[in-house]
Amino acid sequence: MVGRLTRSMKIQADKIEGKPTHGLSVDEVRSILASVPPAWIEGLTNVRLANGHHRADAHFSRYDGLLTIYSRHGTTREILVAILSVLAAPSLNIQSTVSRSPKKAEKHRLEQFIQPFVDQILPALT
Repeated sequence: MVGRLTRSMKIQADKIEGKPTHGLSVDEVRSILASVPPAWIEGLTNVRLANGHHRADAHFSRYDGLLTIYSRHGTTREILVAILSVLAAPSLNIQSTVSRSPKKAEKHRLEQFIQPFVDQILPALT
């Protein structure tokens, strides 16, 4: 079963002046979210393609229902892995990684867990 996007879910991209542009479009983010299990996006109400200069990264605050994606730097694969990792982490009982890097064992489990989704979604994005 894949995720269900609700009409009330908003996906917005910060305006950018200059290069690099966002690594993903709003439609590509919508496609990614529609391809994951519903439990991964439970409580998600807003998605923001942020204008930060971070490496490919993502943060999901279930409390706020906000998924923030930093997609201006890195490859499409790196961005996809960042998104899937932050969405899938609770399924593996991996606590929020916003304030810390995941432990090596956690990172390995997460990479193995999301790999089938990367293999399925990435070809549609490139």
